[in-house]
Amino acid sequence: MSEYKPGDRFERPYPFSRGTYQAFDDGEDGFGTTDVSTWNVGPKNESDGAGDCLSMADAFGTMVLTVVSVHKPGKYPTRVFFTRTWITPEGKPFGKTKCRMTTVPTFTTLVKGYRHAFVLRGCKCHGCRRLYDHRYGDALSEVARSEFR
Repeated sequence: MSEYKPGDRFERPYPFSRGTYQAFDDGEDGFGTTDVSTWNVGPKNESDGAGDCLSMADAFGTMVLTVVSVHKPGKYPTRVFFTRTWITPEGKPFGKTKCRMTTVPTFTTLVKGYRHAFVLRGCKCHGCRRLYDHRYGDALSEVARSEFR
């Protein structure tokens, strides 16, 4: 029926970028806001100064996919029901455990990891700021991941 079975768990490197949000706090002047640093899933699009847009990531975290069930509904393609959670580069798990569903080919693509090329800020595997393909957890990505974790 499918190469996936309930209980299968896939952990893949995934790019994260630094972000901030404003949290409300009780300051000495009453109510105020504070900028709080956080991790955002995926790279951030930034201008390189020459008019081009680069996808920049600050570190690698982890995407965790867990298969809940696999079904073949009649004449329709086989469906994979799964949950997706995240682990920040600092090791903190987060995310909803909402049950998601997709077809087997789409799930196979999702299991491979982040699908687009991006630049890992501070990465030593390319010195010229050209786009290096860090997708699919290749060997260089593992080296970069260990350096920035």
